[in-house]
Amino acid sequence: MSRSRPEGQLYFLLCGCFLAGALIFAAVTFLGRSLHNLPMEINQLWLPILFGGILGVIFGRLNIRLRGMSHRLSVSETRFQQLYQRTPDMLHSMDREGHLLYVSQSWLDTLGYSRDEVIGKDFFDFVVNESIQDLRIKHFQKLNALGEIRDINYQLRTANSSTIEISLSEVAQCDFDGHLTESLAVLNDLTDHRAAEERIEKLAYYDTLTGLPNRALMNDRILQSIALARRENRQVGVFFFDLDRFKLINDTQGHAVGDMVLRSVAQRLKKFIREGDTFARLGGDEFVIVQADPNHDPNFSIMGQRILETLGQPFQIGSREFFTTASIGVSVYPVDGDDPQALLKSADTAMYVAKSRGRNNLQFFSADMNAAALAKTDLESRLRHALSRGELQQYYQPQINLLTGASPVSKHYCAGTIVTAS
Repeated sequence: MSRSRPEGQLYFLLCGCFLAGALIFAAVTFLGRSLHNLPMEINQLWLPILFGGILGVIFGRLNIRLRGMSHRLSVSETRFQQLYQRTPDMLHSMDREGHLLYVSQSWLDTLGYSRDEVIGKDFFDFVVNESIQDLRIKHFQKLNALGEIRDINYQLRTANSSTIEISLSEVAQCDFDGHLTESLAVLNDLTDHRAAEERIEKLAYYDTLTGLPNRALMNDRILQSIALARRENRQVGVFFFDLDRFKLINDTQGHAVGDMVLRSVAQRLKKFIREGDTFARLGGDEFVIVQADPNHDPNFSIMGQRILETLGQPFQIGSREFFTTASIGVSVYPVDGDDPQALLKSADTAMYVAKSRGRNNLQFFSADMNAAALAKTDLESRLRHALSRGELQQYYQPQINLLTGASPVSKHYCAGTIVTAS
């Protein structure tokens, strides 16, 4: 039903065109013969009528087609305008001089301008750059040479005088001679992208609890400090410390309170970390400070004492005070190692020596410490092997005070072990 009606209308329209053409040609023929005083007979009009009718049908069909094309172009242009204005992407087109011809609503919303403020204006008036003229020349040179620009970053000035970073891709429209007439650009706001990158970087390189650099970033900072110290013939100090008896706070007060203590430690020590130094948290209650300031002669003993004094003050968490101290081990580049792993291992060894010597003290790494640590590890390994091979025998002996001869605990004995030779 919907198709038969347009077809019927077309039939009657073409019939009308045929009649109009036939009448026009018949009239022209009749007038022509009358002007020349030529006799006119009805049978002489059939050819002009037929020819005029055919031309009328041809012109009618052509007119219908042109009207259809015009309608389709109008609909297409309307759809394009709607798409252009409603797209969430930032779009603009500009002429060969850089003047803005069209901008999408998203373009206006993102930068905060009205349409009247930007149409006809130079796009590069919105670009933030110290050498704007050079930038313009390079932009159009690349656009003319390649016909397109891909993912070039610009900073644009917004209506409130702030700036945003965008990535611009642009394609050129040229005339038959290959000259640029217009261009269409897509702009992507990089604000969210940059924020996401910063969040990812923070998760990858910073401790989520304290905001301090983590192990990955600390290793990189030590490498940089070593490279600088090697060029300038300087030393780098690595301070490895943990909090004494911190486990007791976690066990008695809970991990939430323990986390607050760790954050307080980080905030307190940040205050005297100089530019060029690195303060990192490795995990748990273990921290590392890398002192490598090329503008000062480092005094590692002073740094260690400042850490001890700072952590010796009580921490106020809510209505309660908590006390903790630190055991600090120090290694020095290049004496105690020439890479992050070696320096951290040496500082860690010195820290355990500080713990064994009563905690709350500072110990510099020495070769003797390493030898003692290796001997202890070796002894532990040998004892484990002795146990597995049944080379240990157990004897029971009474506890006796050698000065008085009395037993401190009546009728109680303790066990001692003797390693027998295999």
